[in-house]
Amino acid sequence: MRLSRQLQLARAVAAAMPLAFLGCAGLAGASVGPAWYLVAVAAAAVGPASPDTAGPLLVWGLLALMWVAGGPIGVWWAVPAALAALLGHCATAYLAAAPPGLTTSARVLLRWAARLGVLAALTVAVAAGLVAAQAWQLAGSSAWTVVVLLATAAGLYAVRPRPVSED
Repeated sequence: MRLSRQLQLARAVAAAMPLAFLGCAGLAGASVGPAWYLVAVAAAAVGPASPDTAGPLLVWGLLALMWVAGGPIGVWWAVPAALAALLGHCATAYLAAAPPGLTTSARVLLRWAARLGVLAALTVAVAAGLVAAQAWQLAGSSAWTVVVLLATAAGLYAVRPRPVSED
């Protein structure tokens, strides 16, 4: 059966996002060697081809390891990298759960786009908070940890699943 246009787009996003993540890491100054490019190419092939296996999870785990082990990276490069990981994960999950001919209604797509928008806004807000804390030379404290955890909880509450009505 031929894939729907939405699933073809999801397949393209699932293939492109590991490469975008790696690009962010390279631009941020992480030591990205040839082996990491092979991991990203494998991710571009494995994710869309077998989204319902452990392959995509393994590849994203390796890319996260590369990010952490790649040396000091600026906060602002973490934002597009996080968004690439989020989009890649969502596209892979959509591919894993959807039958080949699925066409999702615009209402459901808009609901998920809104949720992704909230998560993207939270990511930018946390990055801005980190930059502000660095600029003001604020030391880490339990009070800041509580503030960040409360903000994260509020964001997660905002994107919590709600029952879908059949209107």
